[in-house]
Amino acid sequence: MRVASLLVIVAVVFAGVSPTRAGQATDSPAVYTPEQAEAGRLALKTNSFGACTDCHTAALTGRNGDAGELPSVSSLPEDYQKTISLYGKVPALVGPEFLKRWANRTTKALSKEFQERFGSLREETRLNLIAYILQANGALPGTQPLTMATEVQIRNLAPIDPPTRK
Repeated sequence: MRVASLLVIVAVVFAGVSPTRAGQATDSPAVYTPEQAEAGRLALKTNSFGACTDCHTAALTGRNGDAGELPSVSSLPEDYQKTISLYGKVPALVGPEFLKRWANRTTKALSKEFQERFGSLREETRLNLIAYILQANGALPGTQPLTMATEVQIRNLAPIDPPTRK
């Protein structure tokens, strides 16, 4: 009888387990669609500024002036080189540094910052880029699209340990 009871308890416990990413709750809000993230991934390569990866590096991990950052600063257009040298550092869009910087801020704040910095991009393009950045940081997609009015804290979207980009 004890063995049967134990098996029932184990079955109930495991039935309630669903596969999620480490550190991410099963009830994490989903604030963008898979289609938005895919469109953002494509837009990341080419937009009205050129490729976002020129400044933020191919891995979107930002620039610290380290040797080996790709693409190399010297290969970029002169105006990009000036901007990068002026600031000395370009913030990461993926990984622990991004998540730490944005954890207590919201998707609405991120959308507003993108609007202020990249207002010449169409709103749809900016939102798609943000959707891709959220996905790259481990946030899960849903059925409702990201909008300028979406307001969810970033820490509630992404896992504690973001996935490693390949």
